[in-house]
Amino acid sequence: MEDTGKLAAVVAAAVAELEAALTGSAADLLREDLLVVEQRLQAIFRQVGSVVGSGVLQARAAGSEGQATRCPACGGRLHLVGAARTRTVLGLVGE
Repeated sequence: MEDTGKLAAVVAAAVAELEAALTGSAADLLREDLLVVEQRLQAIFRQVGSVVGSGVLQARAAGSEGQATRCPACGGRLHLVGAARTRTVLGLVGE
């Protein structure tokens, strides 16, 4: 249940970001040609994806303090540093 709560917080942050970005771009989205609309929507979706990615990584790091986890690929031991280092995903395509 704790994981569900963490994910719900990430989803709520993503919805808030999506709403803010769409509200701010509403006039342009309704007036511009299709190419510009597509570019603006892609930028908005990158912002929302960044919020989701950052939130999931923060929730994962915060929830695993002191627990030894295994790498899904090789089975080696992982140590998540959690709050020791904060990380932010700047963009899904390297921005």
